[in-house]
Amino acid sequence: MTPYSLYSWKRQFAKSAVVQRAELDQNAEIRRLKAELKRVSEERDILKKAAAYFAKGVRAKYAFMRDHVREFRLATMCRVLKVHRSGYYAWRRSPLSVRSKDDQRLLGLIKQQWLESDGV
Repeated sequence: MTPYSLYSWKRQFAKSAVVQRAELDQNAEIRRLKAELKRVSEERDILKKAAAYFAKGVRAKYAFMRDHVREFRLATMCRVLKVHRSGYYAWRRSPLSVRSKDDQRLLGLIKQQWLESDGV
């Protein structure tokens, strides 16, 4: 095998600049589409899990966000659930009202009575 035959094969089978540019464009498009697919899949998953929270109001949406913040990005949840991030942070900082504390205490008592009565 001579060096001339190697160079000849290289010229014959090497990719042209046009083909290389087309491959780069395709790779960029594939990366963009993968990123979009990831975003859309995340939004779909949020909507699946949050469907029950839509009719319950903003506070229920905030509770959903608090429970799923490790699973989904906060910015995406805010966009999908149509709430403001600042409202979520304000909700997190605010203490429970006296009514909410009473409701939680009563709910605990009701559950306890239900369990003691064997679910009757």
